[in-house]
Formats: sequence, C-alpha cells, structure tokens
Amino acid sequence: MRSTPVVFADGSMTAVLGERWSAKARPTSSTLEAEGVAAYRADDALWQLGLALVPATVVPHLTDDFRWGRLYAGVATAPTQPAIGVASGSAVVLSPGGASVSGASVVVADGSVASSWVSTNGALGASGVVLHVFGSGERLAR
Repeated sequence: MRSTPVVFADGSMTAVLGERWSAKARPTSSTLEAEGVAAYRADDALWQLGLALVPATVVPHLTDDFRWGRLYAGVATAPTQPAIGVASGSAVVLSPGGASVSGASVVVADGSVASSWVSTNGALGASGVVLHVFGSGERLAR
C-alpha cells in the first residue's frame, strides 16, 4: 500500500486539511458575484483552525467560485505559509516523491516576501505575492 498515492482532491472538505479554513458556505448562482468581491475583505473569511495535515491555507473551488480573494486572504493571514488554490476538477496527488497536479490547475501563492495590508474600506491589499501556476502532471514547488 505504501506505493499507492494519496489523492488530495478538490471539494469543500479539502480546505479543512490545511492550517485554517473558511467556514463560509459556497456561494450560490445568485450570490456568486457578490461573494467573489466580498472574499477580498479582511473580515470575510471567518477563519477556523483546520486539521493542519497540510502546512498551508487550502482554497478549493478557486476559479468556479471566484475565491481568489480567499487565496490572498490566506497569504495575508499567514505569510510564511503558502496558500494553495485548487481548481474544480483538479487534485493534488501526494506520493513518496512529492506532490503533483492532476487535472486543470493548482496555484500556489507565496507571500513569504510580500507585504499585505487592510485598506480603510476593509479590502485586502498586497504586493510582492508570488503566484505559481501548475498544470496537470507538474510537481508542486514553492
């Protein structure tokens, strides 16, 4: 069994495997746009402690649910840890040799040398975040 890879799949429970996760429900078709904008607010994520199996913030449904703001909120909350965004239909495959992507794409936001702030209107701001994009079959790296 040790040679069988473990698949870290896209889905709402994926986020719980990270250091922190947002307890906000997935947006519906009628709230998608408003929730996508709200995700860029510093007070929107309602972070909860995760299981910490992955030393990162993990954001599932990254593109379908317009959760890019949540990805950057994860970087602002813990700049020394990566934020991993998983597109719907994609997965991170964990194996003894490391992690790789299955599916369309996975992004890793690295805020270790970034600056982030909260504007007077409550919106998150950031500069210096490095965004790595990985396609199917590529190995994940910071």
